[in-house]
Amino acid sequence: MKKTIIILCCIFIAIIVSIYMYYQSTQSALQGVKKFNYQFEQYFDKEIYGADVVTIMSKAIDNNNQYNIAKNGEDKYIEDNKYCLKVMIKFKDVDRLYEMESIEKAGIEGFMQNFAKSTFKIIEYDYNDESSRIGRIVIEEIQIGNI
Repeated sequence: MKKTIIILCCIFIAIIVSIYMYYQSTQSALQGVKKFNYQFEQYFDKEIYGADVVTIMSKAIDNNNQYNIAKNGEDKYIEDNKYCLKVMIKFKDVDRLYEMESIEKAGIEGFMQNFAKSTFKIIEYDYNDESSRIGRIVIEEIQIGNI
């Protein structure tokens, strides 16, 4: 009888420890997602400059490289609905969206020189379904800066 009670107590303790460890792991993962999202959410509902747009694109590119996001034949990241982050920019004088890969290919330094003083605003964003991480950001130029 004593052995049975000891075995049941050990099993109960093991279950409690397992639940606690799972909870801690989940909380840690949630904090990681919040920290990741904040890098971008801090720019929401604000006017930002070209340098901020470069920062956002660089962080997105670094993220995609860190998670080995595959690219298609046009050298564009393939959305995976988990870790991929796409950034698109709409310029004031052009009625089309440019993906960050196109801007990167043309040269981020050139973008910085040409648009450092322009103001932009994030007009749209989405979160990945699987991970709750930001997955898509659309930025629009709202005022062309004087160079």
